[in-house]
Amino acid sequence: MKEAVCLLVYFFFSTLHVNAQQSDYGTHSQTALVNYRTGWQLIMDFGEWTKAEEAFRKAIKEDPEFLLGWVQVGRISNDPEERSTIFAMLKKKQYSLNPLDGKLLKPYLLSMEIIDLKDSNQKIPKEKVSEFYQTSLRAFSDFFNEFPDEVYVFAEYIETIHGLYGANAALDSIHSSSKTYHELPFLISYKAILEAELGLEKRAWESFDKFRASFEKEHLPPSLYFTEAKISNLSGDDKRSAKAITKTLELDPKHTLAKRLKDLLDQSGAF
Repeated sequence: MKEAVCLLVYFFFSTLHVNAQQSDYGTHSQTALVNYRTGWQLIMDFGEWTKAEEAFRKAIKEDPEFLLGWVQVGRISNDPEERSTIFAMLKKKQYSLNPLDGKLLKPYLLSMEIIDLKDSNQKIPKEKVSEFYQTSLRAFSDFFNEFPDEVYVFAEYIETIHGLYGANAALDSIHSSSKTYHELPFLISYKAILEAELGLEKRAWESFDKFRASFEKEHLPPSLYFTEAKISNLSGDDKRSAKAITKTLELDPKHTLAKRLKDLLDQSGAF
C-alpha cells in the first residue's frame, strides 16, 4: 500500500505543468475571484471561519453566477434551509461549468450532503465517505495538475490522501512537494497534526513552533490554538487541548472543526 501511495505522489508531482498557472474558478469577476481566494486563505491558514464566510458571500454578491463561490457558502453556512436551497441550485446548474471546474464541484457537493447528515445527527454511510474521498482524489489531483499555483487545492489533496491512506502517506505527500508548498502555513500546521497522530510528539511541537513563527505575536489566529488543541489531544493531554480549544472558539465561535473537537473533549470530561 505504501509503495502504491508513493507512486501516486510521484506521478502527481512529476506531471505538473512547467508553467505555473492559476484558475479563475469559473468567474469573470476579478473582485469575486479575489474574495474567493481570500476566503480560502482565511479558513485554511488562519482558521477564521467567520471572516471566510464573509469573503465567500462577497464573492457571490459580485458574481451571482459564481457556482464554486456558491458551494463554499453552502458548505460554511449554519442554516440547513439555505444549504438545501444552494445545493438544489448547484445540482441544476453544475453542467454549465467547464469540465475541470465541474469535476472540482463534485466533491464539494458530496461534502454538503455529509454536512447535512452530521448536522441532523444521522449516521454517515461508509459508502458515502468512500465516494467523497475517491471523487476528491480525482478532482483535486486533476485540478492541481492543470493549475499548480492553486496551493489550497493542493492542501485539500493532502487532506484527501490522509483520509484515504492515513497519516504516513499524507506526510510523505507533503515531503514530496516543493519547498514553496512546505512554507504554506496550513501545511506546516497539518504536518504537526500528522506527526502527533503518528506519535512523533517532539517533531509535532517543533512543527507547531514553526507554524507559530508564521504570525505576529500580537495577532495569533484561531488556527494556532486549534493546532495546539489537536496536537495536545493526539498526545493525550486533554486538559491542554481543552484550554486551547476554548481560546480557538473565543477568537472564532464559528470554527466548525474546533466545535467538533470540543464535543469530543466534553465527552471525555476534559472541561
